[in-house]
Amino acid sequence: MQFIDHDREYALNRVAGPIGANMTLELIAVREQKTIAKIVYSEAGRDFTISVFEQHLPLSVIERLISSASFALLPSTMVHEL
Repeated sequence: MQFIDHDREYALNRVAGPIGANMTLELIAVREQKTIAKIVYSEAGRDFTISVFEQHLPLSVIERLISSASFALLPSTMVHEL
């Protein structure tokens, strides 16, 4: 999924590990072709962690990443629990 915010184009890329492993949603700056943030869902801990690799990202971009991670990374049985 791609979107534009504050005149910058971003893409969200889901990376799945082996079954039962962590799932990752990367936020990519399209023009620069680099990952600038990511959210990892740990199946073992059943929790999320976020890493941000660039300063001064608009809050609206981070909110979009978090919102997307809730649905893109959770097993479908857990989405209904939110």
